[in-house]
Amino acid sequence: MLRRIESGDSPALASLWHRSFGDSEDYALGFLSLLPELGFGYAAVEDGVIVGMAYLICDLSLSDGHPVGYLYAVAVDERCRRRGLGEALCRACAADGRRGGRVIATLPASEPLRSWYRDILGTRYSLGRGWETLDAGGELPVRALSAEEYNAARESLLSGRPHLCLGEAAIAAEDLNCRSFGGGLYTVGECLCAASFDEGVLTVRECLGSDRERAAAALGKALGCERVRLMSAGGCEPYMALDTALPPDTVWDLAFD
Repeated sequence: MLRRIESGDSPALASLWHRSFGDSEDYALGFLSLLPELGFGYAAVEDGVIVGMAYLICDLSLSDGHPVGYLYAVAVDERCRRRGLGEALCRACAADGRRGGRVIATLPASEPLRSWYRDILGTRYSLGRGWETLDAGGELPVRALSAEEYNAARESLLSGRPHLCLGEAAIAAEDLNCRSFGGGLYTVGECLCAASFDEGVLTVRECLGSDRERAAAALGKALGCERVRLMSAGGCEPYMALDTALPPDTVWDLAFD
C-alpha cells in the first residue's frame, strides 16, 4: 500500500533512511521535522511496516515564479526491492507535484538512474555543472551565516539571473545538510559559500561572488582541509534532471543529495 507520510512515521522512516543511505538517524529526523513546510512524502507499507519512501521538496521555485518539486531520498528496504516500489513511489510524488504545476527535478546518482528517471518521469532535460579541484590555502575572513542570512544575501547576488529560489524550510534543509557533514553556510571575503565534507575533501557546493577560487581555497584552509572541490554551474557534466527545459545558465548549484 502507498500512502502519504504521517508525523508518527518519523522513527521508522529515519531507520530506513539510515539503512539505505548511511546518514545518521538524527539527520533524517532533522529533515523530517521540516515537513510539511518543506514538502511531503509517500511511504510504501507492507503488513503495517514501512518498507519504502520518497519525498518531494516543494518549498522551491524558479526566479520567474514557477514552482518546483525536487524528488529526494527514494529508498526501498533491501528485502522488498525489484518489486516496482521505487517506481511507484516516484510516480506518486511526481503526480502530486504536477497537480500543483511544478517542474519536477531530481539529481540522479548514476547514468543508469538518470535513464530510469527519464523513462518513468520524463526528466529528459538536464542542467550541467563543472568541478575543479583546488589546494586549500590563502587568507580571507570567514564568517558562518544563519540560513536566513545566507538566503537573503544569495537572492541579492543572483538578482537578474535565472536561478533556483529556496523558501524558509528549503534553506533550513540545505543548512542542515551542510552542517551535518562538517560544513555550513559562510561569507568568505566577498563571496557566499555553501560547503560540506565528502571523504575528507571539502565540497563547495555553491560559491557566489568574484574571485571564487580564492574564496573556496581560503574556506578549505579555515576548515582544516588540504583539498577543495569547487562546483560551477553550467559545465558539461549532467547535473539536475528535469521534465522541463530551462535556460542553460540557470543557477542551480544547491542540491540536497
